[in-house]
Amino acid sequence: MSTSNLIERILASGTRSFSGIVSAIALVLMSTPVSATLVLPVGAQTFTTTGAGADAGLKASASFWTSGSQLMVNLANVSSADITDPGQILQAVYWDMASSVSLSLASAIADQKCTFTGGGASTCVSNAIPTVGNGNNGSQTANYKYDSNTPATPVGSRGIGSAGLGNFGGTDGMDWGILSAGDNLSTYNGGMVNGSPFAKNSVTFKMDMYKNGTNYTPSHGVGDLSINNILFNYGTSTHLLNSGLVPPTSLPEPATLCLFPLAFGFMLKSLRNRRKAD
Repeated sequence: MSTSNLIERILASGTRSFSGIVSAIALVLMSTPVSATLVLPVGAQTFTTTGAGADAGLKASASFWTSGSQLMVNLANVSSADITDPGQILQAVYWDMASSVSLSLASAIADQKCTFTGGGASTCVSNAIPTVGNGNNGSQTANYKYDSNTPATPVGSRGIGSAGLGNFGGTDGMDWGILSAGDNLSTYNGGMVNGSPFAKNSVTFKMDMYKNGTNYTPSHGVGDLSINNILFNYGTSTHLLNSGLVPPTSLPEPATLCLFPLAFGFMLKSLRNRRKAD
């Protein structure tokens, strides 16, 4: 939200006292969603990628934050484009992080699970729960798998995927790949009509963290994990988009958030005084 928009919202509220202004600003800041479906907690790091050239229209994000001894990962296909080809479906995310911390994928929840039945028809349910697993063992099946040391491209990364890609054995082709937020569910590739489910918009994963064999809670949240080198894979073959070298966007820490209401409060008080003088 821009500063001007924030000021307009506070002024429109009719708040008069300084303390009321400060409280109203804090409420607006804390209630402003980062996306249409997920409000990220304070301190979350978000990496994004936007395709160009042959990949124009592809856009994804991966957000990381901690909750006690668990790492939360939200993987989202945030493109506004309609999906007309399976190569536009987001199937995996890879990253590097502090090697001393081990992870185990515990659970996941999808914004929506959609199934295509042919003739432009589809059925969707919200807050769907897929199955999860760990390792590259093809005999152990799951909708999503986590691998801590991927054997195929990109070699040696950590990753979560819904397609095999040489790294997530036991997953099933396109199943549970993530459709774009802007996908028109009545237009889809014929190969997607097999009764198998897809996720839509985003999936949030919960991962247990361990260090030296015991549960690990980082002192300073996700910043202690040194997460970097984010790669997004589209389709069921290796097709990677890099998040780039730009540092991830982070929501401010609590101490910083406390300063915002004060700064805006003084700004608004000054603005009101000017209006009275006029």
